[in-house]
Amino acid sequence: MDHLTGGAFTSIKEVLAFDDLDNKNSDVKVNADEIFESDVSTSAINELENLYGSLYSLYQFLQIQGVDKHKLKSWMLYRDKKLSAVFLFFIQGTHLRVVTEMMAVTEDDLRCFTQYIFSHYKKIQSLAFHACELPSVLPSTPHQIFNCAENFIIDLPVNSERYLLSLGRATRKTIKSSLNKFYRDFPDCELQLKDGSELSATEQKIMLEALQCYKQSTMTERGRAVIFSEAENQRLLALVLERGLFTQVIIQGEMRAGSIACRVGNNIVMLISAADPILTSYRLGFLVCYWTISECAQRGFQQCHLLWGRYQYKTQLGAQPHNLTHAIFYRSYLAMALSPFKVMHMIIKDISTQGRNWLVSLSQRSSNKWIQQLIRRVRSQRTRWHAYRL
Repeated sequence: MDHLTGGAFTSIKEVLAFDDLDNKNSDVKVNADEIFESDVSTSAINELENLYGSLYSLYQFLQIQGVDKHKLKSWMLYRDKKLSAVFLFFIQGTHLRVVTEMMAVTEDDLRCFTQYIFSHYKKIQSLAFHACELPSVLPSTPHQIFNCAENFIIDLPVNSERYLLSLGRATRKTIKSSLNKFYRDFPDCELQLKDGSELSATEQKIMLEALQCYKQSTMTERGRAVIFSEAENQRLLALVLERGLFTQVIIQGEMRAGSIACRVGNNIVMLISAADPILTSYRLGFLVCYWTISECAQRGFQQCHLLWGRYQYKTQLGAQPHNLTHAIFYRSYLAMALSPFKVMHMIIKDISTQGRNWLVSLSQRSSNKWIQQLIRRVRSQRTRWHAYRL
């Protein structure tokens, strides 16, 4: 049994056809708030990681994606001298796009940002957030919004023992029985957990390719096509070179299962885990995830992000879904009416996303073999399945 937690390398790509921004640095006080707008500074880069602890809000991740620091602006909000929000954005024509993603945005921060942008940039007619946790109460400005994905997050306790106790009784029983069976048949197996600094770049690449091979074999058996992009692999390896946490299950000198995760602030993000399909009966993929998360709890991480994908093992391991939304805010209803293609695109994306979620839900609920076969055929039509894609 193996798992792919979700993807990481395609959702922020944009056509970098930027308009020149006005060269102005603002220091505006609103009641007890302080707002700083400038080119992307070192302080903004550092605070992104500390404030959000999200892979998609990590500046190093944006760099790996090819986003040019000099074509971005940063917006920082302080409340009572304490940092409350950091957004990186670019402007293309009359549209502003926030490129930091998978961050939890409060109602006050969102309202303050939209008011600031529409008052300081008269040419901006709309601004967008993608894959962010937005508040239930949104600014009064006209907007369109839909849930585009989910991020499954585990709030980690203080150590591995507490983590095990936090799981349901049935899950603990499954872990115990699977461990007993595995150790009985492979008493000489070895579990290794290493930081990126403990493995050379070549060793990391070999491990990634081995996990992908296991993934391809497993998904092929399920009737799904899997193609891994070499370019995406290079971006992932660049990210985990120093930030990575590598878990390996060694049996008779060979890695038969493993996972690769990435440290972001006080959080850990699971990128990929897989196991040799020959060992499916041992639930080794599930155990690898459990071992990795337990080690993260023991090391003092606050959260473990399993990203998107509605797999049962995530909730079994204590993850809770956090809805990620795509939203566009318009300056006025006139600006909205003058953007018919953008409005229609949002409507179509909303309908297609709901349809996809319904299909996934149906496949999980239905035991009818004909429905299962139909859904499998529809999903198998995706001849290119990115390993790290939203």
